[in-house]
Amino acid sequence: AADEGVRIEGRRLTGAPSEDGTESSVSAYTALMAFVRHISEDGSVVRQVYGVRQCCLFQYSASGGTLEPAWRIDTDGGTVYVSAADARILEP
Repeated sequence: AADEGVRIEGRRLTGAPSEDGTESSVSAYTALMAFVRHISEDGSVVRQVYGVRQCCLFQYSASGGTLEPAWRIDTDGGTVYVSAADARILEP
């Protein structure tokens, strides 16, 4: 049986990385507001937020997957990921 691999798409950096200004990212504040809206609609109880940090979340797909820039919000109720591109809640 052949080994099955996972395909990851993206851009490979060559040279020194720099921002090109073509991509926008939601702020930590916007990500937190999306999180608050999500837990309000979901009915979840969160008493404490331990941390908010940027990360990349691997999103599986039929063709392999992609790395999605995200905000990781760690709470006493678990971890929630919010897209850094459009503030939607991501499923890990």
